[in-house]
Amino acid sequence: MNTTEPHQQLMNHIQNSQSYPEDIYRIEKRDHRFFSSESFSSPAKRKHLQDIESTLMSFIEKVMSEDETIRRLVFLPAGIPGMGKTTIGRFLEQASLKLKVQTLGSNVKVQFKRVSFDHVFTDLQQKYFQEHPDVDFQAAFDIIRGQAEEVFNQQIREACVQSQDEMASYTLISAGEQSQNYEKVLDILYVDKNNTPDKWEVMSSFLTEISHENQLQARQKTILIVPTQTDFDYSLCKKVNAICPQFVYECLFRIFNRKNHCLSSSIKPKAVEVVLKFVKLYDNIDFKDQTVPLSYFDHFLKIEFVHYNEQTTSKDMIRVLVEAYNETPENFVPPSDETINKVLNQLEKEIADKEGHRVQEMEYFNQEIKTMTNSSAKDDEYFH
Repeated sequence: MNTTEPHQQLMNHIQNSQSYPEDIYRIEKRDHRFFSSESFSSPAKRKHLQDIESTLMSFIEKVMSEDETIRRLVFLPAGIPGMGKTTIGRFLEQASLKLKVQTLGSNVKVQFKRVSFDHVFTDLQQKYFQEHPDVDFQAAFDIIRGQAEEVFNQQIREACVQSQDEMASYTLISAGEQSQNYEKVLDILYVDKNNTPDKWEVMSSFLTEISHENQLQARQKTILIVPTQTDFDYSLCKKVNAICPQFVYECLFRIFNRKNHCLSSSIKPKAVEVVLKFVKLYDNIDFKDQTVPLSYFDHFLKIEFVHYNEQTTSKDMIRVLVEAYNETPENFVPPSDETINKVLNQLEKEIADKEGHRVQEMEYFNQEIKTMTNSSAKDDEYFH
């Protein structure tokens, strides 16, 4: 009869395992949620997400092998609403857990934290409407955004302070009631927000300030995650812009098919307005040229947020989106109602005519995510 304590049995199993990241998840996070690309039913979706997970794992392995002194990796997705940044964050978490089991070893403590701008915004939005029940939704949306930025940055700072405390004192009580100190702690922070170019300098300075406060300096590395774009005649746009219309279409398609979000199908005109304003923030940026991003961040990582092979975007849809981009003012000024309605009408026609099967697939996908992420209590290590 094996008299080893169950906790120690599981630790021994993990140390000898190459394929059970959920076990280390349950020990380190006291959580029974398991979010994995392998859990999705659609073969195409599963393959796409497996590729994303593999890309993230390979990147972390490469960075860590180049500099063993690193103690914190900060990932910042650059993009627009609807691109799937929160889902990417979940797979970054899963990749970090697999990496611990398969590569980093039992003497490394991996801490993953996600700070979500959408959660901050939604909380403030609900509070604002409780205090101002008669306010116009679109006006409230714009009022809350500035306040949300301040709260969001404060939560980033709090997450880093907590991580620093854990780096200094984290211990795991073994079956023999003796404290086991980890030789190394790797802190992975995911800044779950559309980190647009107009904020890169401010965010870079802010994270540098935090690294000095935490006495990490060069041991903290920042990584800008950018979405891959597909072929398009960019000469049709008035300015150089990093975002292609096919990507814009996909983001709007996703927004139009989600329900519980601060930017969802219930406010389609506002969704179109916000997405077009975000796209304009990428004027004079080209993701093929890493010079500008790397002047603010340590690394530049491309991820395929959109599986373009699944798209059947019509020429009319692309034309309308290009026209809408060209008609949208700079400095986050809203486009005209005429421009918004033109996009809205064409988009709804496109979805009705061509996307019935993908709408159904997205419903399945969202339900699978909901099942996986709702299977356990809220994780205290998340900063919402």
